[in-house]
Amino acid sequence: MSAQIQIEYSDVGGLPVDIIKASCLNTENSSKELILIIPGNPGIVQYYVKFVDELFKELGGSIPVWAISHSCHSSMYLDKNDISCGPLDLEIEHKLRFLELKIPQDWTITLVGHSIGCYMILSLLEILTVILYTYKLLFHRVKYF
Repeated sequence: MSAQIQIEYSDVGGLPVDIIKASCLNTENSSKELILIIPGNPGIVQYYVKFVDELFKELGGSIPVWAISHSCHSSMYLDKNDISCGPLDLEIEHKLRFLELKIPQDWTITLVGHSIGCYMILSLLEILTVILYTYKLLFHRVKYF
């Protein structure tokens, strides 16, 4: 298994996003599965490179693992600082648009959240139309009343 870690810089609905992708070289995603990590604060996805790589290897290299930044924590935003950071609802909308625009609709997704990323996943569960296999909440800060 020869794994490759890529960092992509993109745009989702007018907001920047950094994406870390771990996948096998020269191989299509025949399983049509994806592990997607939504980080905590700060949402600087570069902090998750080692975690993405280790998770990919632990899963045998058969399922791609991606992590996405928060829009205001994207390196494109931090470099230019020419857009305003919005409320948490804006970040949840950013993740929803990412799922709709950047991931094929016939893929099965496992969402993994860290800290505030867990809250975003729980909010997304109410509105998702994509195929969601499961979700994992890591060190979540969520309280039910």
